[in-house]
Amino acid sequence: MENASFIGLSLQVALRRQMDVVANNVANMSTTGFKNEKVLFLEHLVGQTSGKTDLPGRISMVSDYGSYRDMRAGPITQTGNPLDIALQGPGYLGVQTANGLRYSRGGALSVTSEGVLVDQNGRTVVDDGGGEIRIPDRTTKIAIGPDGSVTVAVEGQGGALQVVGRIGVYKFDRPNFLTQEGGGLLNANQEPALADTDTTTIQQGMLEQSNVNPVLEMSQMIDIQRTYQSVQKMLDAEHDRERDTIAKLSKAA
Repeated sequence: MENASFIGLSLQVALRRQMDVVANNVANMSTTGFKNEKVLFLEHLVGQTSGKTDLPGRISMVSDYGSYRDMRAGPITQTGNPLDIALQGPGYLGVQTANGLRYSRGGALSVTSEGVLVDQNGRTVVDDGGGEIRIPDRTTKIAIGPDGSVTVAVEGQGGALQVVGRIGVYKFDRPNFLTQEGGGLLNANQEPALADTDTTTIQQGMLEQSNVNPVLEMSQMIDIQRTYQSVQKMLDAEHDRERDTIAKLSKAA
């Protein structure tokens, strides 16, 4: 395959990967705590060599070799809901899924009919020991402290407060190496540690929005589509040239 076709196809493959990532960002721009993802590209260069005067100054092939997340915090909005929490700092909530423990920044919590504290998708939010947190029946007030401690007041107990658990907040040495699984969930390939209040605190009645810039992402989608179409036109022209050359050579033979 000639260089032009090979380079064009390599760019199209990279553009498809980039489009998948951008589309996922757009789909999760309303997911609380979601972190914007970017694609990393690698350009392979071939410089002009002596005796190869038909080559341009350089020939390059583009490939995507990975991605990274923008770990900057999203905007914090006040909701007034006592079960909404926002993490201030680099920590993550631990949630129990069918595939094991996963991590999330999504702080829209709720309580099931059995009294279990869960996230917005019904996954159990684990405490600092990896267990579940149960809210007693007839609870009239829930307070979540900066350290994740969950304190409740129960009807008929004279307003006495009791601590029912402490939300587990976890930190990682290399958070960019966490694997994204969709819906704001992250899978860890490293052992987490409990975050302390010096690095991460919890704000009750708040939610961290995603840090996705929808205008920028939509602009990127348009740019990717236009670039892909331009490359396809170049490939079509190159294929037409090859067919014409083969046809002329066949007639000459």
